[in-house]
Amino acid sequence: MSTGAEPEFADISLYLTEHGLEPAFGFQLVPYLAQRGLMNDVSTLGCADAIILPDGIVAVQALQAARADPANRAASLRKEMLLWLDEHEEGSSGYGLLRRRTVSAMTTQGPPSF
Repeated sequence: MSTGAEPEFADISLYLTEHGLEPAFGFQLVPYLAQRGLMNDVSTLGCADAIILPDGIVAVQALQAARADPANRAASLRKEMLLWLDEHEEGSSGYGLLRRRTVSAMTTQGPPSF
């Protein structure tokens, strides 16, 4: 699913730092995305860097569109509100039944794919 767009260089360390994450996390993130055909890993010993491939650009644009969709935003908000309410139920241990079921489903089905 290529767009024909030119690959773009991505400064992973800068992105991670701007979003409150450790730059070293890039050494795990870049190979993960490269294995999925979204980036080419051009990391050096000093920092994690990548070239975003056309399929990576398409994936980012699809994710941005999904996040901007009011229906998706409302569904996500409902889910998070239910999880929050469940965790803060009076007399709760702070780790509610809904969250346990969600975590259990993620561990048996695996993490969401990009």
